[in-house]
Parts: sequence; C-alpha cells; structure tokens
Amino acid sequence: MARGDLTDEQWARLEAVLPPLPRMGRKPRDRRQCFDGIWWRARTGSPWRDVPERYGPWETAYTLFRRWQIDGTWARVLKKLQVKADAAERHPGCLYKRDKRGVTTAHQAGQGP
Repeated sequence: MARGDLTDEQWARLEAVLPPLPRMGRKPRDRRQCFDGIWWRARTGSPWRDVPERYGPWETAYTLFRRWQIDGTWARVLKKLQVKADAAERHPGCLYKRDKRGVTTAHQAGQGP
C-alpha cells in the first residue's frame, strides 16, 4: 500500500456501497487497485497518463472513472457514504460536525491561531 492509498477499513466501507460487479464479460481488474489509481489522480491533479503503474493501466482507471461519472455511480456512492456517516455521526476529514441538537461545531483542526 502506497502513501495516500485507502486503508483496509476505508476500503471496507467503500466496497460495501459500490455497485455489484458485472456478471458478463471478462473478470475485471482488482477494484481496490483501480480505485486507488483514481484516488491518486484526484489527489494529485496529474494527467491520467501519469497514474503510476502500480495501479494498473491508466486507461482502466480512466474508463471506470468516466463510466461511473456518466451513469451517476459516483453520486450514488457519495450519497450512501454520507448516509452511513450521518447514522454513525462520523465525518472523517470534515472541519464541522453537527450534534444531536443540530448544533454545528468546529473540529479542533478548524480552529484559528
């Protein structure tokens, strides 16, 4: 696992809300490897062709990313993750959090100097 790749816990949460694998056609590449490639590209802002080889062919990551963008999969996955985070009251990486009373508080990292 490279720096910035999803941890096992993060992957388990994400995998639970991903759409099922298609039943037809050839077996797809490792989804986690492909997703880490998409995530690497999103984090760095680099061109698709610069996605490191450890994530598989850049074309595979781009094709999956684009397909899910067009068919709305990314929006559905985000919605499911948000619902689960709201239910568990976990919002990792967020600067603000709502408590049970609906009060919004700043995370410690969001405090000014």
